[in-house]
Amino acid sequence: MHAITIHLPNAIAEELRAQGLSGKKLETFVTATLRQEVLERRKRNKSKQKALRILREAGVVLSSSEQQKFAEAALARLPKQPKPVSRGRVEEALSHFDIPLSQEIINLRGER
Repeated sequence: MHAITIHLPNAIAEELRAQGLSGKKLETFVTATLRQEVLERRKRNKSKQKALRILREAGVVLSSSEQQKFAEAALARLPKQPKPVSRGRVEEALSHFDIPLSQEIINLRGER
């Protein structure tokens, strides 16, 4: 067990006292509340990770390395001119893909 000190706003401390929570009862209440919050956060995190994994497997979300490969492939299609990269130039490069963009992404990262 670890001991911690919690500084509560006066309004919350007064509410807890009004509910008869002090000493061991307060400790039990705080422990149960924190345990529930930790479990809920863990559950939400697992759900988010599962959703992200499904989206990655579907090719909807790319990892940073996959995004980098895609950006390099798109920029490689730009004419070799000393012009700064702009949204228009990137859109122009993307318009030259012979296959749908989703298929190009799959080709870049490989089938899963």
